[in-house]
Amino acid sequence: MKFYLMRHGEAEAYAATDAARCLTAEGKRKLTGFIGDIAAELQDVNAILHSPYKRATQTAGIVAETLGISAIEVLPEWIPEGSPSAALVSLEPFADLTPLVVTHLPLVGYVTALCCEGSEHYPLPFVCGEIVRIQADWPAAGLGQMLQNWRPV
Repeated sequence: MKFYLMRHGEAEAYAATDAARCLTAEGKRKLTGFIGDIAAELQDVNAILHSPYKRATQTAGIVAETLGISAIEVLPEWIPEGSPSAALVSLEPFADLTPLVVTHLPLVGYVTALCCEGSEHYPLPFVCGEIVRIQADWPAAGLGQMLQNWRPV
């Protein structure tokens, strides 16, 4: 299974709740340009999965529109404080697809470490909008290999 993990775009610092934080205008602009620039690298993505938080939903919408993907689904396991192992398990139904998952820190770093290193003890840092491509025998601890990553400039 191949899948992509992405941290949402730049979001406002404050809102009524963390879940309600929106992307900034600059975050939307940068994200749209970045995804446009690397669209050819993401041509195998055929589903967008995302956290229910507003900034992840907005990021997923920009990615889906830019890549021309209509398959979008919310996965509640991908919130910032979510369980890395539960997040990986939530990918099992998508094993026949190549999904891109839009999520948050610290979860995205923990999931990448768990899948690729077998342990979440050394999570990877992610900047806003960063994407990694992972190839895994199955979405589980230690079964993946990070193939590539893209960081917005």
